[in-house]
Amino acid sequence: MNKKNLMIAVVALSLAAIACSSIVDRVMPGPEMKKADSMWADVPTMDDMKPNDLEMPAALKIVLRTIIGNMGRLNKEGEDQTTGNIDWLVFSSPQPPAEIQKFYTNDKMNSFGGWDTSKESTCAGGNQNEKAGVFCVFQKKADGKKDGLVIIVAEDEKTKGSNIFFVRIETDEKPNANKP
Repeated sequence: MNKKNLMIAVVALSLAAIACSSIVDRVMPGPEMKKADSMWADVPTMDDMKPNDLEMPAALKIVLRTIIGNMGRLNKEGEDQTTGNIDWLVFSSPQPPAEIQKFYTNDKMNSFGGWDTSKESTCAGGNQNEKAGVFCVFQKKADGKKDGLVIIVAEDEKTKGSNIFFVRIETDEKPNANKP
């Protein structure tokens, strides 16, 4: 394949990927996911992290909508079965995914924003080459709200740094209707 055809193919695939993300919003039922304006006050950022205008990849959006859209169904009858508010952000860092994982520890999240602690790490992923992605989950209850935070870290192949996706789910903590 010559360079011109290769360039056309790359541009076409790039446009298709961008279009897929917006198509997911229109055709796939599920909770609305809004891009937040800034990082939430109870979530720390590394010094070298910068906001990024990346759109959430279509595949990630589909997976998150499927999981989050069905979470309320796990609650007992009489409990809140709605999804809640879902906000997301993207940041970039020159650090590899494994370094991002080392930063978002249970202790740091608890001391910085009151997130629940766990004896085990709530992050999975990373590898010895520091290239694999990372997936972290945190939760807390405060002020009548139940919050969940998912952090998904992927290596940026161009910069060898990381793209960090933050997804926050906030629901009202409603009492079980079956309780006296």
